[in-house]
Amino acid sequence: MGQELVTALAECAGPAAAEALAVLVTSPETEEVHVSATEALAARHSPDSVTPLASVLTSARTTRTFRRHGIALGGLAALDTDEADAHVLTYCRTKGLATEEARAAVRTIADRRSARSA
Repeated sequence: MGQELVTALAECAGPAAAEALAVLVTSPETEEVHVSATEALAARHSPDSVTPLASVLTSARTTRTFRRHGIALGGLAALDTDEADAHVLTYCRTKGLATEEARAAVRTIADRRSARSA
């Protein structure tokens, strides 16, 4: 049932759907549902997703949450907002650039900022 709910919410617009997806990210559902909900939030490309994606980054980095952190970093970097960029950069300053997802998120932000200043 969790996957069906994620699929349905992914097709809904608005902050209520983002909030419901955020609940699924941390719910007692399976890791597969957590990952799918995180992917759905990242795919929204909406400011409604900043807070729930940032909350994924504040969860302990374990083998279970590792994949979600990478998805959240990419989703936040793609949003092109100062708030989302700040979450990515703070995460990378404190956790480092050991993963390809972290490096890609920082490159996305750097490339965007470089293009603006050119």
